[in-house]
Amino acid sequence: MVAGHVDIMGTLVARRPVGASLELDIEAPQQVGRFLAAKGSVAVDGVSLTVNTVVGNVFSVTLIPHTLEVTKLGDKRVGDTVNLEADMIVKHIDRLMAAQFGGDRSSASHTPRREISIDTLRRYGFVR
Repeated sequence: MVAGHVDIMGTLVARRPVGASLELDIEAPQQVGRFLAAKGSVAVDGVSLTVNTVVGNVFSVTLIPHTLEVTKLGDKRVGDTVNLEADMIVKHIDRLMAAQFGGDRSSASHTPRREISIDTLRRYGFVR
């Protein structure tokens, strides 16, 4: 689920034809890369796509013939920058987890850190 907001810029690092489709490898800064997972969603230049793979800070997406026809993503060349937006649900979960359990997540850095204890785990139903 994406909203059309730009989180950060990424860089196209490879492109490969796959039949009538085109596979793109995009390098994502950690601010967005940490939210990416295979079969998850990402918006590239405002186009919502399914993530194929994630290896380190590089993820791949496939542009099917329809996407190639109705967007300009197929015109991108290696080295070009793209706008990236991570899945909103993942970002919200990250923020809620940071608020509950603390941590240095940039999206919730203002939230005070709470220690996880066996009592906390019991209170929220993780253990009996």
